[in-house]
Amino acid sequence: MVPSSVVLINLFLFVYASNGYVMVENSQPPSLSPSWQPSRHPYADTIYPLTAGWEQATATGARYGGVSKSEYRVSSDVWRLEKVKSKIVAAGRLTGIDPAILAAIASRGSAAGYQLNSRGYSYHSTTKYGYMQLSTTRYYVDTSGGPSGQAHFDQAAKVLKSALEYVEDSRPYWQKAMQVKAGIAAYDVGVQNYIIPSTIAIDTETTDKDYSNDVLARAKYLRRKRIF
Repeated sequence: MVPSSVVLINLFLFVYASNGYVMVENSQPPSLSPSWQPSRHPYADTIYPLTAGWEQATATGARYGGVSKSEYRVSSDVWRLEKVKSKIVAAGRLTGIDPAILAAIASRGSAAGYQLNSRGYSYHSTTKYGYMQLSTTRYYVDTSGGPSGQAHFDQAAKVLKSALEYVEDSRPYWQKAMQVKAGIAAYDVGVQNYIIPSTIAIDTETTDKDYSNDVLARAKYLRRKRIF
């Protein structure tokens, strides 16, 4: 027989808890199901907005390309991205950014290292370093681990996260997907230089005016193919 004192205590706890109070803080995640796990990538939903993909301007000003062009380009970089996948995933875990987005930026910026010279700088710009093309004119770039080192991916991911937070703070009423799309654009332009436009003109100031659209198209491909 259960002592009456125990019954009374349990009844008190039930009534107290039912009024919205938490008696004991459980530091362990709930074991609701074997598949339960905390969200590691709060920016993952940015993979899914509509995107125009890669665009190329002609001499007449017309633009062509599209999502299929973005997918074609990132598909040719996959084998190089696979070589640094563990580092990209680690940077994603550090910052909460989906690794597919980081990998897509590496593909867009340097063709996953293919467009870098022997010193780790872009063939197209002497002020852009590493797989993630960090600007040496905006930041003190960490070159200690080389252009594909963990330090580089971690630093780039942190720069991207600061850009994402800048947009979130500046446009709290935007949908999450649009906030992060603009954050990707700000990463390219530089937070200190990026004047946030409307949601339909996010790429106005970016490289070739298609940066975030191209990155998102590449990231969607990497996710769909389960490469990242």
